[in-house]
Amino acid sequence: MDLLYSTCPALTDPDKAVFKPSKWLFNGHLQTAAVTKMEILKGYDVDYSRETVSLPDGGTVALDWFPSLEVNPDPNLPIIFILHGLTGGSHEFYVRSLVKTITDARHGCRVIVLNNRGCGFSEILTPKLYSAGYTDDLRFVLQRLRNQFPRTTPIIGVGFSLGSNILVKFVGEEGDRCVLKAAVSVGNPFNLLKASEVLNDGFWGSLVYTRVMKNQLLRFFNRHKHMFVESDFDLDLASVAKSKTVRDFDDLVTRRVFGYATVQDYYTSASSGPYVPRVRIPLLCLNSLDDPVCSAQSIPYRAIRENPYTVLATTASGGHLGWFEAGSDGNRVRPWSIDPISEFCMAMTRVDTVYSPVAPPTNTTTTAAVAAS
Repeated sequence: MDLLYSTCPALTDPDKAVFKPSKWLFNGHLQTAAVTKMEILKGYDVDYSRETVSLPDGGTVALDWFPSLEVNPDPNLPIIFILHGLTGGSHEFYVRSLVKTITDARHGCRVIVLNNRGCGFSEILTPKLYSAGYTDDLRFVLQRLRNQFPRTTPIIGVGFSLGSNILVKFVGEEGDRCVLKAAVSVGNPFNLLKASEVLNDGFWGSLVYTRVMKNQLLRFFNRHKHMFVESDFDLDLASVAKSKTVRDFDDLVTRRVFGYATVQDYYTSASSGPYVPRVRIPLLCLNSLDDPVCSAQSIPYRAIRENPYTVLATTASGGHLGWFEAGSDGNRVRPWSIDPISEFCMAMTRVDTVYSPVAPPTNTTTTAAVAAS
């Protein structure tokens, strides 16, 4: 915890560890809605270099690099490895805003964004997409990167929303063997059963968020459904097209593709919350208490508190991946969350430990939860 107090003022300084939402975005719903409207903000363009990686089963994922090895071949640059949210990609504003900050002259990192199968305007070569709990692709790509760079080059994972669930589950599965030096979880649902209940409850859940997310999933699936017409999964494509909720889609597609007997089995198995006690690298979890998509009731407070490797930062407001505050001019908004994320990542890059496949980083532990509100 001493390390956080000395290096992460956005998490620990009484004057700076405060999120003050923009006066125009005064509740979680407005903050969440604003996430999709931030494309209008200038100054966040990123000129990625794309690499297509072949996977053991014949599928592919797209890695977007910034800066690329051609632009900056220095193998010692710290690597920030980012996982996006549901049907997203490297183009999302919440990804690009972090990329622009963490790669600037003051921070000097390299970013690699994992676009999941079919995401980020990529194509699929096999009848398989991705799921909230499928970690094999992430494991393969990270091991490949670990072998590509010097053992002293830190790789730090940052996951957003669905990507944070995948990341935390992976880190817990790996335990002492994790190739990441540290990780950041942002807007994690933790409990997918609870998240499903929230999305099907009340006006905002059942009539707004579940419809938006269901439509995102259907558009995503429709771009790739030609691969499933004659697949072994025997999907009922007509029923898929009539899905009314995210749960319907997961029942008709996701749980079948990934071999679960029921959608409840899928949600239970894929939830990252139960993996928190097994985390053995420094992990920062950042959640908003008014997140209308990922309920604060699902945050595993006790597990985070009892694990010396994990720390929790919560804000009273911020919505789902929003955290928009007023900019320096009072009108333009900026995402506050990039401050604690980038500070934590940089603190972890400076910790004097060498990657080891077996030994946990004993000198980077934290013991208490941090609350910013």
